Amino acid sequence: MSPPGRFAPLVPEAGALASTVVAEAAEWVVRLAHDDRPATRQACADWRALDPQHELAWQRLSALGRELRASARALPAPLAATTLEQARASLRRRRRDSIKWMLGLGAVGLGAWQGRDALQDFPAWQALRADLHTTTGQRSEHRLADGSQLVLNSRSAVDIDFDERQRRIWLRSGEIMVSTAPDAAGRPFIVSTEHGALLPVGTRFSVRRLDTPGRPIRLAVFEGAVDIRPAGPGAARRLPAGRQLAFTADSLLPERALHPGEDAWTRGMLIANRMPLADFIAELDRHRSGFLRCRADAAELQVTGAFPLDDIDGALAMLETILPLRVEHFSRYWTTVALR
Repeated sequence: MSPPGRFAPLVPEAGALASTVVAEAAEWVVRLAHDDRPATRQACADWRALDPQHELAWQRLSALGRELRASARALPAPLAATTLEQARASLRRRRRDSIKWMLGLGAVGLGAWQGRDALQDFPAWQALRADLHTTTGQRSEHRLADGSQLVLNSRSAVDIDFDERQRRIWLRSGEIMVSTAPDAAGRPFIVSTEHGALLPVGTRFSVRRLDTPGRPIRLAVFEGAVDIRPAGPGAARRLPAGRQLAFTADSLLPERALHPGEDAWTRGMLIANRMPLADFIAELDRHRSGFLRCRADAAELQVTGAFPLDDIDGALAMLETILPLRVEHFSRYWTTVALR
């Protein structure tokens, strides 16, 4: 067994992992990020030694993001310095190469790219009018007047409408996580969206409204259950814990199992288990200023790992070490991921 913190290079052909194993590894990543005591590290090492799949899941999850950088502190100083400097040097080389290309864009083009976030997050008037909102790369957590907990993901906006008859949240943009609290007055808790209303039953759940108006709303239930009441002619439906689905005003899309790590964004992480690279990059793009895109020739590569949402450039640099990819930084506001 390799000591905690020392990770051998991984290859895309290393194989698939059971979702339960990925979930267990993700829990260890999160636990060690908050509890770095020797006993905790030893318990993690014992879990890794139980099964080769455990070790593979650990390496894939911890090879990227915060855990790798935190684990480097436990390595001998020369080895830790070498490991981190290699990743930084790779990123610096690509930035230098991209500058040559960027010089040909012209000042007008550059200004357009720099203004992208003001347009993409959500309309300025909507952000200003919303009771609560976040900008690119920002998350915020709030305790509501009834004791419920609300977490806003990057680029999100909500309005709060509590009165003597109801407790209502209007999701205007982005993604939220809600943990409801009992209400002494017996008022219903409602999350309203453009496609219909959601009524939780003692629950913890997330709701996501994608950037493009008219796209389906995505609901994921972690505890309890949520009743879905579409705005159109569709029948109401109750979604239990451990399930997710997307819906529009007229239809409910097929229900699916909830994947481990779906709520990791509330802890500043993105957990991927054989996620197509195109989808993975789209998720990172929601947390980073500027354009982040994946070239078509790399779109179908599969990604497994735990990635920090607060250090997107660092996550991309680590991605280059385990997949045959290159990250092209054409400017601070334009980055492309392509096959090497």
